[in-house]
Amino acid sequence: AMLFRSSRPRSSLRGGADPSTLCDAKVHSEEDILHIKELPSFDGRLSQAASELLLSYLTVPYIRIPLVVNFFASSEHVGALAHPDLQRVLDSVLFEPSLWHPAADGAERVPENIPAPDRQHLATACGLLFNELLTSPRGVLTSLRRLLALALELDTGRWTSRAAAVILFVMRIMVRVEGFLLFVTRRFKAQAGLSTPEAGPCAPGWEANLLGLDAEEDLVTLLVEETGKIRDVLRTQARPIIERWIAFGLRKNEMLKVAVLHAHSALLWRNISEADLTPEIAVSFLSSQLFLATRSRGYSGAGGAG
Repeated sequence: AMLFRSSRPRSSLRGGADPSTLCDAKVHSEEDILHIKELPSFDGRLSQAASELLLSYLTVPYIRIPLVVNFFASSEHVGALAHPDLQRVLDSVLFEPSLWHPAADGAERVPENIPAPDRQHLATACGLLFNELLTSPRGVLTSLRRLLALALELDTGRWTSRAAAVILFVMRIMVRVEGFLLFVTRRFKAQAGLSTPEAGPCAPGWEANLLGLDAEEDLVTLLVEETGKIRDVLRTQARPIIERWIAFGLRKNEMLKVAVLHAHSALLWRNISEADLTPEIAVSFLSSQLFLATRSRGYSGAGGAG
């Protein structure tokens, strides 16, 4: 269970992308960042200027997803994701839902004063990532695909700890984003009668009656196209890297490392539907499952390996 999350505790109130926690000082706006004498460098991974830029992005939760993803989707900063604190920042930016409000109340949440007394008018019905994918998906998905490409370019042909930390983390991120995309597109198909849903409020997953996730056909077409691009890179470029590293680890008898890699190999197939299942995918998934079931006892603390 620990293969894909850190053993380090995280505040359930502030989250992993809270600038006050990262700076160890009260931060409410970009102006507060400017008054901090020494910003965190994350063990030298970021310059003071880069740290200031990143922390400034974190002060605007509603629009920080495209800003932070684009920040890391550069050759200058992608390597910094080897640091677990920066991994936690990007993970939190993407997947923490932030403020919530019922979808039916959206039209009433217009602030009467500017600046607004709070950020409740920026709350979303289904979380910030779904909101981004439904309102302006092209920018953030382009940056995410660029981030994946830059991470894979760090591979030198053999395992190195820093490159592996970045590559495996970005792979995990992209598999989870793929799941969000598929949730929207599968829900649209179920509503449009293109699949056979289990109707009712207790139906599983995208088949449930949810408010705030309605999408137009043009948007769904774009999301399907983007999902295909992500899946293609993960299967044709990322998977061969994992397989090469597994072979290298087996030759060196580094079973802990091999177990982590098999876990990631299995994760690549997390979003595969029954219709997409092939003999090759089944063999790959079952091979990883069998290795983990028979050889990975005692590896529960392996999260830091990847």
